[in-house]
Amino acid sequence: MPYQSGSYRQLIAGNEEEFGLHYLALKFPGRRRRESAGRQRQELLSGLAETLNWSAGRTKPHLGPLSPGCQRCVEGSWSCLFINGQCNASCFYCPAPQDRREIPATNNLAFRYPQAYATYLQRLGFRGASVSGGEPLLTLNRTLAFLRAAREALGPDGHLWLYTNGMLLTREIAARLAAAGLDEIRFDIGATGYRCHKIAAAAGLIRVVSVEIPAVPEALPTLKQILPKLPRLGVNHLNLHQLRLTRHNFRQLSERNYTFLHGEKVTVLDSELAALEILRFVGQNDLPLPVNYCSFVFKHRHQKAAARSRAAALEVRPWETVTVAGYIRKLELLAQPERLLRQIALWQQTGADPALWNLLPDQTRLQLAPSLLGSISWQRQKLSVSYDQVSLAHQGRPERGDWELPFEPGPVASVVRRPASPEFLLGRSGAGRFASSWLGASPAALLPVGQRALASWELLEEGLQAYF
Repeated sequence: MPYQSGSYRQLIAGNEEEFGLHYLALKFPGRRRRESAGRQRQELLSGLAETLNWSAGRTKPHLGPLSPGCQRCVEGSWSCLFINGQCNASCFYCPAPQDRREIPATNNLAFRYPQAYATYLQRLGFRGASVSGGEPLLTLNRTLAFLRAAREALGPDGHLWLYTNGMLLTREIAARLAAAGLDEIRFDIGATGYRCHKIAAAAGLIRVVSVEIPAVPEALPTLKQILPKLPRLGVNHLNLHQLRLTRHNFRQLSERNYTFLHGEKVTVLDSELAALEILRFVGQNDLPLPVNYCSFVFKHRHQKAAARSRAAALEVRPWETVTVAGYIRKLELLAQPERLLRQIALWQQTGADPALWNLLPDQTRLQLAPSLLGSISWQRQKLSVSYDQVSLAHQGRPERGDWELPFEPGPVASVVRRPASPEFLLGRSGAGRFASSWLGASPAALLPVGQRALASWELLEEGLQAYF
């Protein structure tokens, strides 16, 4: 995703490719609708200015503290395991098919055995994990086995939670979930027509009880009646999501006269405004209920960047760095061998750590850490800047440079590193600007036009989604 929204035409082209001719039938806002919706959003946020908190680059507004699970998500240390692909509800907004008998999976990795998933959590340093579906209670024994393994892997300081529609929950099942180490349970009451009767089954047994639902515009009146009751039922947190269009829910959402937004993916404008209206309602009525709006751009930007960063940590060399956006930044000096050898000798004389550079075999490229940029004389040298992405995958034929990461017992993942950007060549002035601006965290808008393209791999765009 290009920084500061980049080319809208490129985003629209990607969405058109996903949905084909059906995309043309969707209702997108015209200029007046965009302007009025923008004013409405600003009014809703301004009315909460004194009490509203912002997280994750102003993509996540919330009243009160985030739940422990959401805190792990914001910090990028959360794994979500999809325990199955089956569900006993039929929510119109569900983004995925729920009629598949699948083995537990996360981030393109499948885990048949709980201990293998526990190894994955430990190997990648997660501090939180959740079990989702489908509906996890449809495969209760499997869910309990994976919860116990995750609990042991995370240790006492980790946070473990579960998503459910609650239909199958009883006090006995809640007690078994708690005994398996569950810290938090999240109810999608939208799946039960906003009935809250199953919340009592968890209250007092599971430490944190949350309600997590998409912000459905037509459900606003019902929600405003329910919200004051939630704290009395034992609900500790309310999480709201933005409706997102997928191939699975396309027909159901497109029939509801929603206004859709072009963007990183197609989202529902009315859903975001509904979420902010709920925030205002809770704030104005001083309800003792922390509320978090989990916008789609937060999910798309920050959750994906966290996954990239975790994988990059497995592959990054001492002279490389991982950017905020989760890519491995590669810096290389390009010059004649004698000049690069003189540069190395100078670093050696000044006591620089030799682990911070690496001379390639042809001796015309010298890889180096950002901390060494200030000690370089740029005459007759250029700086190459490029970015790699690392991912984990089971499928595909390994290529040269890939290596295997076992998760015993069972799966072996391929650690795959591939170029994510073209190579950018910077001369003396450009290299100086790069060092002072990017590595000094100066605003991207102050960069020369020729370097702003680097923002796609360096930074995450801030703020809520633009309306267009």
